[in-house]
Amino acid sequence: MTTEHIYMIAAIDAALGVAVFFICFCRAVVSDAMVLRRVRLKFVLLGPASLAFGLSPLWGDWPGIINPLLLLAIIIGLLSETFQWHNGPPNSVKIDTMPNELKEHL
Repeated sequence: MTTEHIYMIAAIDAALGVAVFFICFCRAVVSDAMVLRRVRLKFVLLGPASLAFGLSPLWGDWPGIINPLLLLAIIIGLLSETFQWHNGPPNSVKIDTMPNELKEHL
């Protein structure tokens, strides 16, 4: 692979990492205390990890072709839920809509 290809993959990887971070940041911001902790934790951890993964060339870790594919798969997964998060957290991730027997294990 030539240097130009590596730089192009790194630029795509960085853009995808920033996109995942932005989506996770937005969902973490609209998540309040009534959203399941595991859902909030998912966004709080996935966002910065994806950003670091996408910006890894800054500390000398150049991406291969797999890096952008993984970030693209994460974006597709997040975007497939966008319609549910359009007006804030969906009922499926809120604590008050869970059955009582599941609330005991939170």
